Amino acid sequence: AEEITTMAIVDPSEPKYRKRVSFQDFETGKGSQASQESVVMFANAEIHHEFELPESGKYIATIRAFGDQGGSEPTKMEVAFGGRRVGKKSVRSEKDQPGDFEFELRGKAGENRLEISFINDEYVKDKFDRNLHVVSLVIEGPIGKLPESHRKLISKPVPKGKPEQTALARTLLNR
Repeated sequence: AEEITTMAIVDPSEPKYRKRVSFQDFETGKGSQASQESVVMFANAEIHHEFELPESGKYIATIRAFGDQGGSEPTKMEVAFGGRRVGKKSVRSEKDQPGDFEFELRGKAGENRLEISFINDEYVKDKFDRNLHVVSLVIEGPIGKLPESHRKLISKPVPKGKPEQTALARTLLNR
């Protein structure tokens, strides 16, 4: 009974799929290479990773990254998913404290490709060399997608407060 309940009723805040990609697992090309702790993009370049999603839906990609800063603007990255640009982020984080940068993705079941691009390379001899470092990527989802069994059993949104949750549970159990 417990196993059936676990399959029929899910916690929508817990993604069913979670994949962590370490920097060593990215495909690199011209202008990028793996170092001891990250993939460094030392020119305007792109790295990518291909993976298989179990089902279509909304996913969250969290990229852990930092930049070698310099010049009048922070290091910048751009993300594309399935051939479509998802967004850009300024990466103000530095090596001692990499930052986490989230992007919302719409994915289809099956093979998918996520690309991370360094878009504002700048080098001034004896002054600075702006670079982007990617440490890891985490893909989670699908977000907010509930199985039909859950929607039939729990027909109303679950409230945030404990007393309201208890009241909803009583209502649903007394049907």
